[in-house]
Amino acid sequence: MCSAALQPSKEALRKLALALLPEIAELIHLLKEGDGHVRFPEKIRSAIERLKVSGYVSLYEGESRILFAYSKCLGMEKADLDELNALDLLPYEKQQAYLDDFIDDATSQEMQDAMDNAFDFDEESANQHFLDMTPEEKQISIAHAQRFLSFFLASFHNYLAVMVHGKKMTQLVPEAMQGNRESFLMAVHIDRSLLSNHPFFSSSRLRAAETGDLEFLRKIAYREQSPTMRGRIQYPTLWTLFSILDGLNALDGVFTHGEILDLCDEAQIHRTENRIEDVGYLTKRIRDFRRFQKTGGVSMH
Repeated sequence: MCSAALQPSKEALRKLALALLPEIAELIHLLKEGDGHVRFPEKIRSAIERLKVSGYVSLYEGESRILFAYSKCLGMEKADLDELNALDLLPYEKQQAYLDDFIDDATSQEMQDAMDNAFDFDEESANQHFLDMTPEEKQISIAHAQRFLSFFLASFHNYLAVMVHGKKMTQLVPEAMQGNRESFLMAVHIDRSLLSNHPFFSSSRLRAAETGDLEFLRKIAYREQSPTMRGRIQYPTLWTLFSILDGLNALDGVFTHGEILDLCDEAQIHRTENRIEDVGYLTKRIRDFRRFQKTGGVSMH
């Protein structure tokens, strides 16, 4: 996560996948029930506007940026943040131990409760609680909410990109910034707000208009208008889990299919409803998921 060679332990990966799954799966269910376009519930849309977190798209520029945003949610001290920033400079064994400890803290019950309740609150009571705060407490509360929402939005689009295109936003956006137009278009397909909120993407579209690059403009418009998903999401919670594991480089080779089935049981993913009655069926569902990654988005134009 923090470096290409670094891989969290299986136990850390298990905890992280289970912590991320509920909220991200809930939004994937909305995609399944809707027309394939990403439309956040009113509470999330309101929070994005109120907290002014459109800059979360900058987190796509590197996996460590998302990890850093989450670390701020945990209220880490400056010395800890400096150590996290310098993680790549440590010996591999210390990187591994540090990352596993970090994930253990990040997936604590306290943080899990915060994720569960992030958008499920009584607005009137929350507003009254905010009004009762001191100015300093209000500033801290707002900053924490901004960091958490930024982390959540970046993580959701990251794993949605894995499901649709087989690559995370933290891969697509850097590739786009290095001149890969196909990655540019796939990133826009997942998160259209890049075109208005990320300097590289907005300037690229403006430059295309100024230079008369009509073909590129047509492709951008096509991706903007196309549903994020056209294929049917038959098993949304299961495929969300697959996407998270794939995004963590853990779907192939880290866990056996038997261990992934155990993880499904722990996440309360119903075996019969998702046609994963045994390891053989789970293997078939993973193959279905891989096919969807090739066809679940729009065709290439």
